[in-house]
Amino acid sequence: MEANNAIGDSMKELFSKVGSAMKEKLSGITQRIAEGTAGKSVSYYKHRKKMLLVSIAVLLAVLVPVVGIAANGNMNRIVQPEVTEPVVQQVQPEVPEEQPEAQVQPGESSPLPEAADPGVLLEETMTGGAQAADLQFSGVVESAPTEAPAVEEKVYMDLVPGTNHADVIELQKRLTELNYMENDEPTDYYGDVTKQAVGYFQRKHGLQMDGIAGVKTQELLFSEGAKPYTVTLGADGADVESMQQRLADLGYPVSVTGYFGTETESAVKYFQRMNGLTDDGSVGAYTKEVLYSSEAIPSETYLEDQEKQPDETTEESGGSKDNGDGGSASAPKPESTPKPEPTPQPEPAPAAAADPGNVEAFVSAALAQEGKKYVLGGKGPDTFDCSGLVYYALNQSGNSIGYMTSGGWAKSGYATIGYNDLQRGDVICVSGHVAIYLGDGMMVDGSSSNGKVVVRQIGSWIKNNFICGKRPL
Repeated sequence: MEANNAIGDSMKELFSKVGSAMKEKLSGITQRIAEGTAGKSVSYYKHRKKMLLVSIAVLLAVLVPVVGIAANGNMNRIVQPEVTEPVVQQVQPEVPEEQPEAQVQPGESSPLPEAADPGVLLEETMTGGAQAADLQFSGVVESAPTEAPAVEEKVYMDLVPGTNHADVIELQKRLTELNYMENDEPTDYYGDVTKQAVGYFQRKHGLQMDGIAGVKTQELLFSEGAKPYTVTLGADGADVESMQQRLADLGYPVSVTGYFGTETESAVKYFQRMNGLTDDGSVGAYTKEVLYSSEAIPSETYLEDQEKQPDETTEESGGSKDNGDGGSASAPKPESTPKPEPTPQPEPAPAAAADPGNVEAFVSAALAQEGKKYVLGGKGPDTFDCSGLVYYALNQSGNSIGYMTSGGWAKSGYATIGYNDLQRGDVICVSGHVAIYLGDGMMVDGSSSNGKVVVRQIGSWIKNNFICGKRPL
């Protein structure tokens, strides 16, 4: 940059010297014309003055851009002259009329043909050239503003139950985000649970409740106006029936009809007050979670009846005992019981024999339910949700452990296990879901996305949402 500045200064100095010399030459010619004593005619000096002015103009046309570029340190930029189409025109030579030469008397000056003083004109021109050398040349050419690329609008297609399609994965993800489906690894299968969840979404938004994810349903589902899951007065469906059954089990006065009427609304408000929730009478995601958890507080009548009943619980030899975590801990596992090698896909056992503390009895009881239907709140023997399967398998194998949701399992007092330390029979706790670990990266669980109890490989969703493992046996 310093070298370029030095070049620019040198060019300015040269420009100044050339200008001074030309100015001096032009002044001499002008003086001779004025004195009329140069020994030659006045027209001769006028002609020389004109030629000198033309030479100055040509010199300036070349030097001014060069000096300007040099002064700005952009010596690599070459200014290309504009190319114009040549105009062919026949030019007839002009024959100037002879004008009588003016007689110049001694002591008088001859009038100049130009209005401006040539010396002043040259000085102004040279000053303009020097100023041009000081101009900043950015070399940046502004481009015309470009329009933002158009965003492609999603084109939806009808998705129907009983089919497999890649779009079902996104459908299940969105339904889970809005709490219409329980947390689970999404699949491309449009099963009964997905159909049910779509129906609940349609019910909430006043659409035809057919369980088919048509274009209109999907456009609303993926829009900002999509509402989260809630059940309120006037709704009906299997979810309402399940809630009513759970409320009745906890001693709340409600009939199990599948219709959310005023009686159900009153029972829900009663439950919400007992459990420290806002008693608005609607069942959203949080009320539903508390309702199905092991921490749900029963009605006052239910509690009073429990207090009146004598404690008939006896601890049998070789049985189980309460661990203070809402369930019970099994008897210690016999040391002589051999631990079998885990297999990638264990064969389901037709029946499970009760053997408290035996991991294999627990696993076999769970595998025996493979293929049975998934139903929210199902605890067997014919339907299950994820927590219900764990609860059923533990109790069927002789381990009297109370029902807990996925959140309850994650907070339970059983030994906490990291992902890399999981062993066969451990309970896998993820966000909103539980499963039973089988070994070799396999698990068995009540899957909402598959609509049934399945044995499957642990996928990325389980790994990404993994909270902890729990070892109940």
